[in-house]
Amino acid sequence: MGDPALRADAHGSDIVSPDLSPGSTRRMLTAAIEVLTSSLPGHVSSARSSQSLLARVAPAILSGLRREERCLLSAGMILARARSGDSAGAVELVEAEIARAVVTHSDVPAASASAFWAAASEAFVTAGWPRNGARFALEAKEAADATGSDSARFRALALLAVSRALNGEYTAAAEVVLSARTLERNHGWSSSTATYPLLLGEILLASANLDTASLDSCAVQLSEDPTGDVSWPATATAARAMSLMVQGQTSEALTTIMTVTNGTDVSGITEMIRGFSLGIHADLLLARGEPTRTLALLAGRESPGGHALCFDMQRAAAHLQLGDYRSVISATDSCIRLGTEHCLRTIPPLLLRRAVAWHRLGRPEAADRDFEDAFHLIVASGSSTPLLTVPLDDLLLLLDRLLDRRPELEPRILDVRTRIQRVPAATAPRRIPPLLTKRETELAHALRRGTPLRAIAVSQHVSYNTVKSQARSLYVKLAVTSRDEAVQVLEQVGFFD
Repeated sequence: MGDPALRADAHGSDIVSPDLSPGSTRRMLTAAIEVLTSSLPGHVSSARSSQSLLARVAPAILSGLRREERCLLSAGMILARARSGDSAGAVELVEAEIARAVVTHSDVPAASASAFWAAASEAFVTAGWPRNGARFALEAKEAADATGSDSARFRALALLAVSRALNGEYTAAAEVVLSARTLERNHGWSSSTATYPLLLGEILLASANLDTASLDSCAVQLSEDPTGDVSWPATATAARAMSLMVQGQTSEALTTIMTVTNGTDVSGITEMIRGFSLGIHADLLLARGEPTRTLALLAGRESPGGHALCFDMQRAAAHLQLGDYRSVISATDSCIRLGTEHCLRTIPPLLLRRAVAWHRLGRPEAADRDFEDAFHLIVASGSSTPLLTVPLDDLLLLLDRLLDRRPELEPRILDVRTRIQRVPAATAPRRIPPLLTKRETELAHALRRGTPLRAIAVSQHVSYNTVKSQARSLYVKLAVTSRDEAVQVLEQVGFFD
């Protein structure tokens, strides 16, 4: 390994068994303190060598340490894992240490506890669990308040800001951002590793408001990376791509984000930024009316546990463009089953796509139910991003139906209509019908020939009611209501060629 403090384990994994001698443990503790210190404002170093070292050390090194030492070393190991792409390992270590009640013991000073809780928050945010991220950020802030340390308080606030923004709690996130920026100005701190989560929170806020000026400003700040961490320029590129998408410059935005998703540095970028970049890439393909490419891009990609990045929702949007409405529902049923575990931010776009699918499947009650839930969440959050790539005509029709049912909501409905007008229009894809069964294919050809339903029933040796039922099923698949419309749609996509 080149370092006497490390010995390869018997299985040859990336995690190595530590030398548990006092000298080796002390070196690891020193590395952890360097990583933790670099996470505070005013410290530019990213402590990459120490971070790399700690990311590969097995938790066995924590055994036998005094509580404060264990708290600090485990915090450094958690951060190292989260920042090196092992968010699952970071979360696992957080949970193990909390289960041992190490950090909550009275022997642990508040400053060390704050460092641990901040590391725990970052681990859960990186893994896509913003509510746990917020919970631990609040613990970090409480401990920081007890010490009177503004630098520890700033770190906690930055993590709280990104956690709340990631969960779609934009008003609360904006208040925290303001508090953190005030602290930064008061101390004259320059941009550092500690600033990064705060910038992520600001990017999420700007995206929700379709605020291109703020997105561009964040991109500029991230481009002036003081740490040498490849996630900074990658995040800057993602912010620029989002700004271009909001401006309707889809092609420029797509080629911009591809420098991240298809670039050689992608493996060195944190999991969350890789996921966000992939999500932007998918949204841009959907905006261009390319659902097949979207599904290919997302093939095999799983959403993180809390669905802060909900790839199932984006797959549903692709199925919607393809006219495969039942797949919209089936692709998102698992999201619905998550219940309160699902990230709040990604629920509105999920429900909107389900509402449109239910509508096109001829299920108005289900459509209205999902749409009204999405509507209230959008109004509460103030975000416009859930409206991206949703078919405009369907949105307006569902809004009209909501107004008919709930006239008292008119002011809020008008506000959402205004937001819809600000959303860049997506290119409508060439309509592609879902795969038809053999019987539906025969029926489609008979309808085109103008054969009456009774005559079709006789030729197929089935009852008239059976043919009527088959015709209704075909109309639902094609999102039409009559024979003529069905034939027209199938002709437009070359079905009979």
